[in-house]
Amino acid sequence: MEDGNEISQRNLGLSYKDGDGIKKDFKKAYYWFRKALENGNEKAIGNLADCYYYGREIKRNFKKAVLFYKKLADKKDPDAQLSLGVCYYNGTGVRRNYKKAVYWYRKAIKQGEDQAMYNLGLCYLDGDGVEENEETGIQWIKKATKAGDEYAKRKLKKLKRRKTNK
Repeated sequence: MEDGNEISQRNLGLSYKDGDGIKKDFKKAYYWFRKALENGNEKAIGNLADCYYYGREIKRNFKKAVLFYKKLADKKDPDAQLSLGVCYYNGTGVRRNYKKAVYWYRKAIKQGEDQAMYNLGLCYLDGDGVEENEETGIQWIKKATKAGDEYAKRKLKKLKRRKTNK
């Protein structure tokens, strides 16, 4: 396995991360994701980014997480684009920049990422990185709801309740 197939190495990392058929071990998951990447498995980049972002059993490093997310985001990975948008929105590993967050949310949306729709809707509601526009914000949240995003469903209910209480 050490010099083996990079797909198997990543899958072993996923098994260790999730405890799928094996005892959860985030250090071993990190090790196998690293091996998979060294052997050419590009998907392992996202797994390593998550390891650094969440800091499970390895030292949390938001800057490294952002670097890995950026590599994948540039390759049009919608999950990485969403994660990079979240990092810019929260100022995690990078300087807070709402306009860059919106940029990455839009990129992810083009590929159907429902959570990015929800996040963009919130940006419009609050005027973060875009001109505040409640109608546009609600439209994006509705789109996210239709795509199945649970956070969007809850937010839409809150917004409806708020309107009826006015």
